[in-house]
Amino acid sequence: PDLDPVRLPAPQGAVRILHGTGDAVVPVEVSESYVRHHPATVLTRVDCGHFALIDPRSAAWPVVLDALAATAAGLSGGSGRLPGAPR
Repeated sequence: PDLDPVRLPAPQGAVRILHGTGDAVVPVEVSESYVRHHPATVLTRVDCGHFALIDPRSAAWPVVLDALAATAAGLSGGSGRLPGAPR
């Protein structure tokens, strides 16, 4: 419980979480819990494991780039889904 990000203070800026649906290290429920506590957060579930989100050679990388671009543009995306992101 002491590692749960929900226990952190509410963020001052925009938060966008990308979480691999096949993540065997951190369950997606951790990110879902964060969103419940910080509803302005945008969660995008990506069809990948834990490390693919930081690997520019992975199939998930275009979704990461889209998320960075959307965040930089100040878009929040009501559904939390980005173009090209699997459900």
